[in-house]
Amino acid sequence: MRELEHRIVLTENCNASCKHCFNAESRDGNVMDYNLFLQFMEHHSEFLNNFSLKIMGGEPTVHPKFIELTAKACEYYPLVMVFTNGLKLNEILRHPDLMKYHFEGRLGYVVNGFTFDLDKFDEYKNYADVINLHFVFTRNGSDEIVDKAIESLKYNSKVHIKYSADTQVNLFDRKEMIEYRKIWMGAVLKLIPVLMEKQASYSFDRQLPICFFTQKMIETLEAHHITNINIAGTCCNCVPLGLIDYNFDLYFCNQTRIKLGSVINQDGTFKSMDEIRDMIKVGPSKKVTGIKKLSNKCKRCVSLATCKVGCYYNTLQREYINENSTNFKDRREKN
Repeated sequence: MRELEHRIVLTENCNASCKHCFNAESRDGNVMDYNLFLQFMEHHSEFLNNFSLKIMGGEPTVHPKFIELTAKACEYYPLVMVFTNGLKLNEILRHPDLMKYHFEGRLGYVVNGFTFDLDKFDEYKNYADVINLHFVFTRNGSDEIVDKAIESLKYNSKVHIKYSADTQVNLFDRKEMIEYRKIWMGAVLKLIPVLMEKQASYSFDRQLPICFFTQKMIETLEAHHITNINIAGTCCNCVPLGLIDYNFDLYFCNQTRIKLGSVINQDGTFKSMDEIRDMIKVGPSKKVTGIKKLSNKCKRCVSLATCKVGCYYNTLQREYINENSTNFKDRREKN
């Protein structure tokens, strides 16, 4: 297990409403306690130089102490990445408390391309050396998303494009899967050749399971020299790093939301880094137990060992999430 990154959720609230969001039902307005997070960093200060930090949400920039929290995190972590919709990026990039970290290369952004304002993009590059844009090929509006991804390339040669499949597609619905195959292939065949021609930096996230691909799709991809899609891999490229929620509960990852416990002890002290690592290590076993909930067809699949139930909130994990994990609505009611 690779242990190079901490992920925290500052809040599940958001100032956008993206069609592809798997986290849309959790807009409860709660935010991470600023002082507690400072205590978390101070408690583990001797270890944090070995980690990077990804700040997530909801939309993390709507946290009332986002600037102060991010600036303080940059003092402890060698690299801090903010996963944001970009709607408040303009004001954040100019903030004097964060400016020095931009130019030191210690603070970066992964921006949701769905909400990204291309008109302001040329201004952003003066503050951030590399812009990472994340585009999701949604069932609705994928043509617009692809056009935006292509247009963004003209602003900055250091743009890194990451694209992923729509997590809301139900791959157990044959009609829906056939429809999405056409959408996904159309988007890939339009975008990837342009990225290759311009020698742009790009990567994939939340890949589809092998059962999504037909032989004709594979042959078409090969004919266009698109061979770096890991068709035999899992649904998601995320490694089991763990996710610390705004209330300091620890989850296996930010999509499946398999709860592993809390990083805070009952007496209010923080667990040690070794204890947190041990909690994360049991996550894969909890995840794989979801295999017993799959259909017989999936259980017999020769690629089940590589798929490992996947990581889609509304697809391969649907039954397991509903019956065995604390879902968003339950968490909101309990909190």
